[in-house]
Amino acid sequence: NDILPSLSKINDVNLKATEAFNSLSDKDVDKKLQMSKLRLFCMSYEVLFNEETKTVKSFEFLEPNEKQYLSDCICSEIATLEEIYSGKTKKRGPYNMEKYKSFIDEVDQIKRLSYSAIKKEDFACEHNGKISKYWTLNKNLVPEGEEDALEGLDCTFKTSQSNEVTITFRVYTDLSNIWRVEVVSSEAFSADIALSICVLER
Repeated sequence: NDILPSLSKINDVNLKATEAFNSLSDKDVDKKLQMSKLRLFCMSYEVLFNEETKTVKSFEFLEPNEKQYLSDCICSEIATLEEIYSGKTKKRGPYNMEKYKSFIDEVDQIKRLSYSAIKKEDFACEHNGKISKYWTLNKNLVPEGEEDALEGLDCTFKTSQSNEVTITFRVYTDLSNIWRVEVVSSEAFSADIALSICVLER
């Protein structure tokens, strides 16, 4: 009906979703996932909705403290979901692996859709003719599988021959939870297009 719910109603929904989530067994992964999605929606709505103007703000227009709060909420929710399926992985047993894979895919989708809120740094700079790319991510927020890879901001610059080159970046984890970083250049790598990658795990 195009009427945005009040923050008090959203808070009530969030509380009920949290109560339902906590009452469910970890075996009820589908229901837990639905409650988790509902909680994420409520937390996002609480930050993005302006009750005075009855409008929803874009993430980029939030104050730094609001961005950090929303990012922390999303990271915490994803970490909780990962604890559920990591426990299933360790136990194995008579667990439906198709259901398990579907659960991981759903969590990965949350990671991709939340990327703008959970990324820390993603920029490039030039110094003395060298391009440096800085892309900081939380370890557990990188999706599994190439099809769900996160895409960093492109890096565009000119070579010494004044040719414009664009380099793109993607990252995902394999089945062993090892990061895979893909770097693609619009021109073949040469002495004018050199690349160095450093990964620091915290």
